[in-house]
Amino acid sequence: MIYSKKPLFNLNLIIKETGLKADTIRAWERRYQLPQPARSKGGQRLYSEFDLQTIHWLVDRQKEGMRISQAVAYWSELNDKGIDPLTNGLESNPPAIIPLKLGTNDNLEDLQDQWLKFCLEFDETNADQILSQAFAQYPVHTVCAELIMQGLREIGELWSKGEISVQQEHFTSEIAVRKLQALISSAPNPFHKQSILLGNPPGEHHTIGLLMMALLLKNRGWPIIYLGGNVPLRDLLITIKDSSIELTIMSASRLVTSAALLEATQLLAKNGTTVAFSGWIFSKSQGLNEQIPGLYLGIDLAKAVNKVEQFLNNPVPVSPVDHLVNSHEDLIKKIQEAELQLNKLVLDKMETKNLEFNPEDIIRANRDLTADITASLRFGSINHLSPNLEWASNLLANRNFSEAAFLIYLSIFAETFEEILGNDAQAIIPIIRDFS
Repeated sequence: MIYSKKPLFNLNLIIKETGLKADTIRAWERRYQLPQPARSKGGQRLYSEFDLQTIHWLVDRQKEGMRISQAVAYWSELNDKGIDPLTNGLESNPPAIIPLKLGTNDNLEDLQDQWLKFCLEFDETNADQILSQAFAQYPVHTVCAELIMQGLREIGELWSKGEISVQQEHFTSEIAVRKLQALISSAPNPFHKQSILLGNPPGEHHTIGLLMMALLLKNRGWPIIYLGGNVPLRDLLITIKDSSIELTIMSASRLVTSAALLEATQLLAKNGTTVAFSGWIFSKSQGLNEQIPGLYLGIDLAKAVNKVEQFLNNPVPVSPVDHLVNSHEDLIKKIQEAELQLNKLVLDKMETKNLEFNPEDIIRANRDLTADITASLRFGSINHLSPNLEWASNLLANRNFSEAAFLIYLSIFAETFEEILGNDAQAIIPIIRDFS
């Protein structure tokens, strides 16, 4: 049967007909040029009956055990032989699929490479199976720290460089989250008496590290209450009050959420609850962890679990660090009130520089930079801002914003910040200008 190549169907119909997600269809198109939809005058994808059947064909090959990359290679092989895959291609012998075998001696680096490859291809089945194989061959903490965490770090770097899409990054994280949640659910029943609560402060949505801690602690027999990310402080206090909690574990990946963690630890310390904490930002901003009233767990996962157990076996009270709170509240309030004016003036000045940019990207950069400035002030030192300036640079680079353009943006931000706040900006402007 010959299928029409006339573009008729929009993406929503293709999603409905195939059951695939829009991100998956777009990823196949971008990575493998299959399918190859036309575009309407308004830029909307339009698919033909041939495109629809092509997607069905690829899905059928996946159901037979092929990875998407193998299915595409098989499609190309048939076409090269002059065989139409949609009509008589299946009469040929498909390439052999070598199933993954649990318990083989693949080294961890190879498993990580395979896992990332499958994730970037949106191949859920094989990505999950690779993790199963890794957990079958290696200790849990080793797979968590050296395969999943390092793999996600590599994915983050690829995204920051603009080499992969945000959909690929999210898909990879979701595969890891689901596997960790499944392992936690199947872990043995606890035998210790003290309970541990795990939940991130308001605004902190990254939970991979928290899930790994939950898994390792539950495997060691500790009762856990896992609340996940972005937990309101009120809910945190209620849960602690209603449960027998010996320790609360939290994490923060950015400066702004480390300030939220500071507020949480201060509040919990006043209520007699100790917080253990970790996170990316504490490894990047020197001395930041020393200003949090809690037990710093560091970046080594196995050592972090040992620190938790040592504390539970010999708890040491932690005192609040009251002098840090409200140290710059007046200035913080002025900065927050000036944000709308700052956005307008920065955008106006950027438009005079003959740069191509998306105003939404500049507004987001302004918002993030302003939030990080106020967070740094809450810790009493603007020097904590430096790692986040690097992060902002990567964010805009991922949006085709060159380093030179970013430095122009920073210069305009500093100039405008000083115009609005006057002498109050003098404690902040130098570190921004030093970076630029």
